[in-house]
Amino acid sequence: MNYISEPGMIYDSICYSTIYFNRQVISAGLKLNNDEDLFFFYERFRMGKRKVDPSEKLYPFFCCDGKSLCLLAVYFFMNFNFKADSFESFIENINQHAFKRFCFTHYLAKKEQEVDIETVLSGDVDSVIKAVALMSAHKENLIYFVDFFRHFDVLVGELTDYLTDLYGKMKSFHSKYVPTVFNEIYEDYIQNEEFLKRMYQIESQYTFRGDAFSVLLMQHLAIIETIVRENNILFFFGANSIKSISKWLGDYSKVNVISFGKAFGNEVKFDIVQELRKGEKTVSQLST
Repeated sequence: MNYISEPGMIYDSICYSTIYFNRQVISAGLKLNNDEDLFFFYERFRMGKRKVDPSEKLYPFFCCDGKSLCLLAVYFFMNFNFKADSFESFIENINQHAFKRFCFTHYLAKKEQEVDIETVLSGDVDSVIKAVALMSAHKENLIYFVDFFRHFDVLVGELTDYLTDLYGKMKSFHSKYVPTVFNEIYEDYIQNEEFLKRMYQIESQYTFRGDAFSVLLMQHLAIIETIVRENNILFFFGANSIKSISKWLGDYSKVNVISFGKAFGNEVKFDIVQELRKGEKTVSQLST
């Protein structure tokens, strides 16, 4: 399995922006009393010259409800081909008309009885007004959907400039911090193929030849996320994901990630760890 840095840096750029716009929502969704650990690398990134604040106008690309991914993250996971794409091609793709259609569909697909997506795409003023009005759930942030639906191409230009600046700084940030966690991630995940296969219900005879992994800092506690392209897998490993498992387990803090994986077989998923974290169920209850 090969290490490729670019997908992790792109996704971290998206995650950084998501945290910027939704920090309180994310903390509330995870029911944290103290979010210092969760946003450790986010805060570290914002120190000194690296700090960059996105324009409030970019809110529609990064807003989330704490339960689902933001628009740009959804687009990334659905369209990024880690075997061929790069940051440059990612930027090129979001400047295509197909991205505009994707974005409008993201917000309006479930509201087609009230507004026609095609007329909004065409710039019809009445349809744009209806589309904006349908975003009322965003309350004080509703205003940012005016430019989103009315002047999308201009807004994407601002998004492009922002991401280009942010990615350059994220690249430098990764070069400083990823080497400090790389060996641990390699030993805990890559050298334990059995654990990965159990986690993802992958057949035992499967080999990880052609697969790859990337490291996340902004979501450093994330256990594992993946992209599958052309029968190959890209694994995303949070920089401190191994440590986070023992922390979430509470009374089971002495259980290491490998024994934890073997105990649950192919049922080891993030939702199980979350159940343990709530303290409402025990290991024996979840394993039956």
